[in-house]
Amino acid sequence: ERDLVLQISSKEGVMSEEVEALTWQDYQKIQQISEGEAYLFITVPGFYATGDQSYDYILLLADFEKLDLETDYAYWGSHVREIMDQDLLNDDALQNKSMPEMLDQEVWNTETEEIALQDCIAVPITYMEEMQEAIAPAWIHMEWDSRKMADAEETVRKIEGYLEETHGNAFNYRIYNPEIELSNNSEKVKTSIQAMNKAGALFLLMVFVGMTVIFHLLFEHRKESYGVSLACGADSRKLWKEIFGEILCLNGLGTITGSGTGFLLTYYLDLQIMIGYVEVAGDLRTVLWNMAVCSAASFMISLTIYRKLKRESIVRLLYGS
Repeated sequence: ERDLVLQISSKEGVMSEEVEALTWQDYQKIQQISEGEAYLFITVPGFYATGDQSYDYILLLADFEKLDLETDYAYWGSHVREIMDQDLLNDDALQNKSMPEMLDQEVWNTETEEIALQDCIAVPITYMEEMQEAIAPAWIHMEWDSRKMADAEETVRKIEGYLEETHGNAFNYRIYNPEIELSNNSEKVKTSIQAMNKAGALFLLMVFVGMTVIFHLLFEHRKESYGVSLACGADSRKLWKEIFGEILCLNGLGTITGSGTGFLLTYYLDLQIMIGYVEVAGDLRTVLWNMAVCSAASFMISLTIYRKLKRESIVRLLYGS
């Protein structure tokens, strides 16, 4: 439903661990700029152990007005209700209450995680004032629906400007549309892959031409031995099989060595070569395709040599004239 999200990143060389990336006052100001369309929630991972039981939970700081929840309560998801009697919040002003069933079944998706509310303890967003220093930038999620803004571009510019002016010494702020960015990145990746495919096809063509020339030169040097074999009664089909076997062995050895080396380098050594967001890694299917191309090339080259051999008379083969 919301198509714009806020990205917060630390500036290089700046120790930002103890610097606040977003405060309650910032949220109020951003709500004012966006005319109440900002949707903020913060996810703080937590852990509690008692006896032989342990619980991983998420402390969810959310705008209760937008969720139609009462601000005097802390709402506990179904997976953490067993520890409702534990004082995990250190806030006597909030009373414990089970999360409404409809909300408890929801799963919120962000770009980096899925948040099952049944694993959460939901508290009002104002609680961020009490634990401001414990909130990491990566746990802050702020979103907007651009369709509900009178001028989305101007609103985004004002929000980014305000955040940079307030916290720009330690953080970078960017509001963007993940779907559009993914689409743009996909096009870049697609273009990169197409360029690599074309380069690969051109390289294979060059290799094929080179192999053809090499084996034809080899045939010219061995004309006399082929002539002797035929003069002694060797079957031409058997001779072709020998030629094909030799070419296949040479090509196969080179293909296996090259494919195996490439597979090991990209898969096992994990060089993390990146094209946009695609990681290049060894694939067994590529090795199988290489072997198929090797066999086809060997067959075509040996067939060409065999036809040339059939057209030559034994005398011309023996004396090279």
